Amino acid sequence: MQNGVWALVLWMLVGYGQAVCPAWPQARADREIERLSQQITEWKNAYWQQGSSTVSDEVYDQLAERLAYWRRCFTGEAPVHDASPPLKGEARHPVAHTGVRKLANQTDVALDARSIRHVGTA
Repeated sequence: MQNGVWALVLWMLVGYGQAVCPAWPQARADREIERLSQQITEWKNAYWQQGSSTVSDEVYDQLAERLAYWRRCFTGEAPVHDASPPLKGEARHPVAHTGVRKLANQTDVALDARSIRHVGTA
């Protein structure tokens, strides 16, 4: 909840949808970019590693866009938004697959697949 409040305050202070780059000295731009980048990384890790979403998708997407915009303004780079899980540690799937039947081995998978007509076709 605290992260969501922080995001909302940041969003209101900076003003989403600005048409011009902020008139910040480079040092401040570096701090703001780093702070927002760290926050987005925390949210992303919480989503992929703990399976929890501490901020709404809308706020996350808006702030990720803002971060990319700031980076374009101050570094000239246009980074690609990375929605994939972090590469280190274990990544839990955000949606539990409770209806999926677990099979013990390859033989069981083959037997199960034979029982289904037209596996892999629509």
